[in-house]
Amino acid sequence: MRNTPAPNILLVEDDAPTKDSVCGLLRSYGYHAQTSNNLHSTLDHISNTVYDLIVIDLQMEDRNGFAVMDHMKKNEIDSRVIVIAGEQSEKEVITAFKKGAFDCFTKPLAPDELIESTQKAIDSIKQQRKNKWMLNTILASRERYRSVVDRQKEYVLLLDKDYKISFINRTYADYLGSEPKELVGCRYKTLAQKSTHTLLFSTLDDVRAGSTAMTVAFQVLDTKGRKQWQEWDFSGISGNNGQVCEIHCVGRDITEQMIRTDKIDGKKEKFRQIAASTSDWLWEIDENNLYTYVSPVVFGLLGYRPEELIGKSPFDFMPANEAKRMKRIFQESKAVGKPFVNIENINLHKNGSKIALRTNGVPIFDPSGAVIGYRGIDRNVTVRKMAEESLSKRATCRKNLSIMDGRRSDRLIPICTSCKMVRDGNNSWNQIEDYMEDHFNFAFSRGICPECVKKWYPEVFVSEEMEG
Repeated sequence: MRNTPAPNILLVEDDAPTKDSVCGLLRSYGYHAQTSNNLHSTLDHISNTVYDLIVIDLQMEDRNGFAVMDHMKKNEIDSRVIVIAGEQSEKEVITAFKKGAFDCFTKPLAPDELIESTQKAIDSIKQQRKNKWMLNTILASRERYRSVVDRQKEYVLLLDKDYKISFINRTYADYLGSEPKELVGCRYKTLAQKSTHTLLFSTLDDVRAGSTAMTVAFQVLDTKGRKQWQEWDFSGISGNNGQVCEIHCVGRDITEQMIRTDKIDGKKEKFRQIAASTSDWLWEIDENNLYTYVSPVVFGLLGYRPEELIGKSPFDFMPANEAKRMKRIFQESKAVGKPFVNIENINLHKNGSKIALRTNGVPIFDPSGAVIGYRGIDRNVTVRKMAEESLSKRATCRKNLSIMDGRRSDRLIPICTSCKMVRDGNNSWNQIEDYMEDHFNFAFSRGICPECVKKWYPEVFVSEEMEG
């Protein structure tokens, strides 16, 4: 069974940090990403390679992002385009959409939104190419392949330049509650709500005027008055004179998808609100331990902007020994698919200072049960660690002082300067050897020194002298 090739993406960006982070993010999601940083290189790329998506930064130094889009239109290059504009570039954003951009973002980029839009753009271009193949099949022999088209789950229409139906498949005719032959020759009438008519028909006008294939989604009221969502792809069919003579339309019901997207967007918005309201750092890494999401709190914590961490590993921001230790913990947890709880670790601030963090993380599983990443939270415990170390040092100091005081106390023995008797705790006087045996568990061997022999036993001392 052949593997499906990874989607091909070209990133046109001349800012090295942004290029590296976005390229790393795209590759971490399995896309085949290439880069270009100027107009000449970009035109060379798109002339020799088929791309599913081209991401263009309009703020490059040569300011030739629109030139790339114009070249694509002139040469009928059907790649989807996502543009990146400056925060104050409303006019550029409007122009980009008029030139056929699929989506637009402003810096700083939100990684999860960029990935979501990227996948939608790739799905869209794949569907468009599929539709184009289908259209070529229809044009080769409409009658021969009518049964094939009629079995398609999608809605298929062909409109002439006056928007009259020249072909409609069974699926869409049934949806409209009519027979196909009853609708052929009729002017196209949509069930779209009136509020979307302007968007819909202006899109048809642009395609008829020669614009590239366009996709539009809108809400409709079905024959029973129920609100639903549809998405339509429109592409022009040119005659021998090069002018668009028909418009190929392929639509599909996306009601469930829109409901699911609304739920996901709601969860994401809730997550962003939590991330914005908490002092803790929220993050997500992929199966290669590379950041795919970093909450803005990281700037106050480690001094880095979120986009500076995307595509990099947590271990890149730790001292070498700490990184080795944490890698081992991550690998052990990942091997058995378990979370890690309250792991304290040292990270390096952008200014070089050490920050103590307490890390908690839970695994992310794919449908087969394999771990494809971790999602977690870090809390700054630097102040607490410093306080604990200070208390520990003070306790150790007190203990040492206590030991020293005890030793000094034990060595202070009250002894008579004359007879050398020692006073004990009961104010009694004892021989020094008895005192030492009772209080210090000492043992003594008895003997007599020469001076005492001379003093107490002079006859023995004299005898020994005579013998000597």
